[in-house]
Amino acid sequence: MQRSNGKVTAALAGRVLKGMLQKLGKLHQFIPDNQDALQWPSWCKAASRTTDAHLLALAKRHHALLATLDAGIPGAFLLPMT
Repeated sequence: MQRSNGKVTAALAGRVLKGMLQKLGKLHQFIPDNQDALQWPSWCKAASRTTDAHLLALAKRHHALLATLDAGIPGAFLLPMT
């Protein structure tokens, strides 16, 4: 949403997330944030990317995918915009 230049509103992001969670049902689960934020990948060059990098590392640690609308997160699953 932040990097969409206004193309993705908070309302749209919320609807997409709600729809994903409904479709996934029991296949979805939240994972604990149980890792330190001490090391960043080479693509994380600004404070605005630290959350992205942390969430991607957290997903990988739990053998999961980070699903996002942000095409700038290497290794994340890019959700199609409908």
